[in-house]
Amino acid sequence: MYVCQSLTDLTQIYKLWDSVFQELGNNTYIIIKNWETIVQALLLKHHDPLIASDNFLNKFLEELNVTEKKHIENMIKLLENKKFNVYQLFDLHGIYRHWGHPTVDEAAGCKKVRDIAKNRPLPDFDTMKFATGMFIRQFCISFIQQHARWPRIDYSKLSNYIDICEDKAISPYLHFLPTIYAKEVLGYDPGKPTSSRRVLLELLRKNVIDIKEICNKVMKRNIPKEWKIILLHSKEREIKIEPRLFAMMVLEMRLYYCVTESNISNTIFKYFPQQTMTLSEVELTKRLFSISEDDVSDTFLPLFMSIVFKSWNIHWQQTSTVYIFKQLDNLFGTTGLYTYSHIFFSECTVAISSRFNPPECLIASGKQWERNYKEGELTWRNHHGGFEGIRQKGWTLITIIMLLIVEYKTGIKGYIIGQGDNQFLKLMIPTISKEKTSSKDTFILKNQKYLENELINYSNVLIDIASKFSLIIKKEESWFSSCIVNYGKDILYKGAYTSQGLKRISRVMADINDLYPTICTKVSSIQTTGLSTAQKTYDTWTSFLLCQVETLMMIKREVLIPLIFGVNYNQQIKEWIGTDSSIQFLLRGDTNCFGIPIMNMFHYIYRGHPDPLTLYLTSLIKNKNRCYFCNSIIIWLITGKYKIGPGDPELLISDPISLNIDGPPQISHIFKHQILNKVKSIVKNKNLKEIFRLNCEREDVELYKFLMTTEPLYPRVLHEVMRQTITGTRLAILSKFSSARTIQSMVTRKELRSFYQRIIRSELITVKHWMDTCFSILNNSTKYKASKDICPSLLANQLRNTTWKKIVDNKSIQGVTIPFPIHQFEMCVTGLNHSKCKGEEEFMIYTISDNIGINMLSERGPYQSFHGHKTTEKQSGKIFQIPNITRPLQASERLVQLYQWCFSNSQVMTKFITNILQSRTNVPVEILQLTTGSIVSGSQVHRLNDHITKRGVHLNNRPNLGTHIYFSSDEMGKYSRGSDNMNLHFQGMIMTGLSYLQQIVYYNKIPPSQVITIHQHYMCKSCEEYVSDIKIDSKTQPPKISKYTKNPLIYTTLDGLISTTTPDNSIFKCLITTRPAHFRF
Repeated sequence: MYVCQSLTDLTQIYKLWDSVFQELGNNTYIIIKNWETIVQALLLKHHDPLIASDNFLNKFLEELNVTEKKHIENMIKLLENKKFNVYQLFDLHGIYRHWGHPTVDEAAGCKKVRDIAKNRPLPDFDTMKFATGMFIRQFCISFIQQHARWPRIDYSKLSNYIDICEDKAISPYLHFLPTIYAKEVLGYDPGKPTSSRRVLLELLRKNVIDIKEICNKVMKRNIPKEWKIILLHSKEREIKIEPRLFAMMVLEMRLYYCVTESNISNTIFKYFPQQTMTLSEVELTKRLFSISEDDVSDTFLPLFMSIVFKSWNIHWQQTSTVYIFKQLDNLFGTTGLYTYSHIFFSECTVAISSRFNPPECLIASGKQWERNYKEGELTWRNHHGGFEGIRQKGWTLITIIMLLIVEYKTGIKGYIIGQGDNQFLKLMIPTISKEKTSSKDTFILKNQKYLENELINYSNVLIDIASKFSLIIKKEESWFSSCIVNYGKDILYKGAYTSQGLKRISRVMADINDLYPTICTKVSSIQTTGLSTAQKTYDTWTSFLLCQVETLMMIKREVLIPLIFGVNYNQQIKEWIGTDSSIQFLLRGDTNCFGIPIMNMFHYIYRGHPDPLTLYLTSLIKNKNRCYFCNSIIIWLITGKYKIGPGDPELLISDPISLNIDGPPQISHIFKHQILNKVKSIVKNKNLKEIFRLNCEREDVELYKFLMTTEPLYPRVLHEVMRQTITGTRLAILSKFSSARTIQSMVTRKELRSFYQRIIRSELITVKHWMDTCFSILNNSTKYKASKDICPSLLANQLRNTTWKKIVDNKSIQGVTIPFPIHQFEMCVTGLNHSKCKGEEEFMIYTISDNIGINMLSERGPYQSFHGHKTTEKQSGKIFQIPNITRPLQASERLVQLYQWCFSNSQVMTKFITNILQSRTNVPVEILQLTTGSIVSGSQVHRLNDHITKRGVHLNNRPNLGTHIYFSSDEMGKYSRGSDNMNLHFQGMIMTGLSYLQQIVYYNKIPPSQVITIHQHYMCKSCEEYVSDIKIDSKTQPPKISKYTKNPLIYTTLDGLISTTTPDNSIFKCLITTRPAHFRF
């Protein structure tokens, strides 16, 4: 179970690779990139009974050159001599990340792309037609199963283009290609481009963005020459010396690909369950558990196959995609839209995006480069392949169809999970013997030759079909297994998740993106990685310990030797940062109370608790008797020694879980105000200009003030209302700005210097605030003594009401404080009675009774695992649905829902909601009520699906143990009857119980072979709060809200809603002529 038998084992692996670095230097990465393949080969050789699996290692070694083979065989010898068990090998699988990343050769990567794209063999056209029929068959069957009618779907032009835009780089227009390169290398000054290199800035500066018009240009093949450019840039953190190169386009073409991909994702993919690109974390976990299930029967034997394609993205071409893309156009009624995907590639000028490595023709021809253009290794035209990062969903769809054809040709049923070039299959191999076998392994050992022949036949058909699509499968990296599922970032062995902690822990460092590398953002980066590492392991405490040590080291390093130029802390701070009190204070820090984004151990129990304040206070109270500093912080908070902050209604509405305690300036607020002011001054886009009008902040203030007048005061509900307004739209757009490069591009040098100085001041103030608060806590702790029985939920309510009372006019803040289960419940290890139990009579019960021991953490049990759950709003069905729903219309429907569920029908509130609705749409309220599912029951506190406190919880460790646990809430009495709404977090309570069992099993706290029964008793009567339904009202006149009825970003008209699209008749004609023979209507 442990990673290595000793630290020496891991050290010897490091030393061996370090010796290779001394010999080969940067070229070592050519070998290191095969590390996962090495470990996978050893897993198949030593821990899989299937002979076909063992062949993988031999095939892999055959493909290596002499130097690579020598070093890899040395590493294999070392690993085999160490005799690592299967779980240790799984954890070692990802440690190649520990050697960092090579210096990449962009020119070599460019040459690789060019060579593939210039030499594309034609696909087999009969197979392409057959694939078209297979696509139609799969789509129609899935559609009819879901809707009980023939397909009729909508194509969304996504008039709200903000949804598909991110703060990324784009290409300049074709004429300005030289401007991306350094003038010192070009030998002349290329000038400046007329467009911005950042997506969001270009949106701001263009007068009009019309996606419908862009799509019309594509369908009419009327694309301006200036749009026909693709720049290639290398992937970050690439492990290959010849890096993968991702494509950048001009804004218009980026929007074209984004909107078409979005329609595949939102509309088509729901009828192709084989894909995983749109699955949530819980959905993917369930899918992997399902596909790895050992459902052997008398007629079928499940085996697994991992498929690796060679340069999957680049090998796609027009002739291998046009047939299915044409059917997408038929379905959506968009003739020629999808089929232009590869035509555009062939019409483009392709060039490398590397500032100091321009194509030769740009140097030789100077500013006349377009007239004297010559192809070279770094630029070319007539690109007949694909690119990384473009049309991924379309190609994934065709890959799924290709695998369905293989299933049809071989007669072997396959369950597919796929995303891009990573495809994994569960093959149901027919059994030839009627003999009853004791186990799957026994059957495999008796029928090795038969199984090998079946798998070789399947593999040969797969390779043949792939070649007919002009794709190449890497035989040396594809493999079969009877017990290993390796997909994405997870590996399962015999149906159970394995540890991947060593791979994830390599990211626990202060290496963040180039946003704003302040001390707080670095701390957040380390803390987030520590949390995600625990999610991938069996042991929570090791991840937590490493994370905290790295955090403390980084903070001390930043104070003593700051990496931000201009930051210089005084001597007092430098002396304090090395003291024991500073360590104690920082480790018990909290974002809301002190501005320290450090997590405590309770964060690692499960993810998603809706109230971080009660979580933090629970951790302090639970440790106050054994930790002097925890006790001191509690006293400091109870006695109110903190300073009230300058909070305003906007802060409370935007962040309902916040406290108004004075703290250091947050860099996110500095960034937001800088962006807002600059956006207002430079915006030219007519739609965005209305959103960011000069007096927009005044309207925001009026809205927040009015929301503060409501009673009872439910900030979470008010936040959800705010999100549906134009104010919410404005904030959503501002949140898109996330890169320091964008700020550099949009401000003057003087403004940039001023912004940089604010960051420096923020750094100095932040650490000084920490030190001063630490001293304040220590000076205060000797004067008071904390009570023995402190309820963190009551203390949280007190802190919220006290710190916000001036802003909310002494009203009580409702619906935010949610008790943390570790305080609200007591975990009692017991037998069949309650003799050792504490607390009330109501309890949850958890029982483990089969083969108790540490192996339960890595083996699959008899029960369904509990992966997490999201408390949802109970909604009634819609009377009818408006097709092609827009973002403003979604906001309007949500407002109608909230109004019916949470608000009084008084004249004031009716007028307020009506004002907002009239600023978003002219669709009558009566129609909105019919198109909106009403929320029929449930407490707003529990079920409101708000943006801040999402009611979804997730395990933060491997989910295997849950398959050994039977748990029940039958004895929860009044808390589970459903008659009364109680303020407790049921899902968090279950997660706490599972995590508790994870710890006691891992650390062997229960004698072997003993039945484990855990009672989770309700404990704190102070937390027992009955939650009543609310009707929010106000007596204050609601504010006026501006209307912009011509702006599709914030307003939808009834006549602008298109009718549902009926697919072209050719799709049915094609279905009849190309459907597989066994398919009948």
